[in-house]
Amino acid sequence: MRLTLAEGERVILRERPSARTLIGPLARVFLGAVAVGAVASLVMPALAAAGRGVGPELELAMRSVAVLAGLWFLDVLGFRRVRHWMTTAYVLTDERLIVRRGLGGAREDSVPLPAIYRVDIRQRLLQRTGDTGTLRFLVAQGSEFALHDVPHVAAFRAEVIDAVSKSQQRHWHRPLAEQQFGQSERGYA
Repeated sequence: MRLTLAEGERVILRERPSARTLIGPLARVFLGAVAVGAVASLVMPALAAAGRGVGPELELAMRSVAVLAGLWFLDVLGFRRVRHWMTTAYVLTDERLIVRRGLGGAREDSVPLPAIYRVDIRQRLLQRTGDTGTLRFLVAQGSEFALHDVPHVAAFRAEVIDAVSKSQQRHWHRPLAEQQFGQSERGYA
């Protein structure tokens, strides 16, 4: 699903969560793959021995169940986090902040920039070393939301604040046209 912008709207910045968040899940997937391979090397001969008296269909079913169990195990260990990282995008336009999640942008949330009142950075110790962090937003009517694992978090925050400021000036502080006021409205008789 392509990003649909309003007429005249332009993309300022497009980011995805920091890739540093994948180190742990990928290490777990690697170690899990080693464990699944070790278990498979022990279980498959036992399945083959047990399957000698059964038909080829049952033997294929037993092997398929073992492979699916191994894939499910790897998915639980880390592929879900990798999939989440690959399918999440933070898009800042000159009109709104968009968060897209899911394959093909299955879920898209957007906040108009004039509704954003405050942008805070939250960083843990390891996030500070990698210049990543969480941006917390206070928006209209007191609600909050957060963008997690934002790379170059201070620069992203600066871009958001600049875009919010420009958007608020465009939407709320439009200069009044001179022809709106007649002479009597200015206090002149």
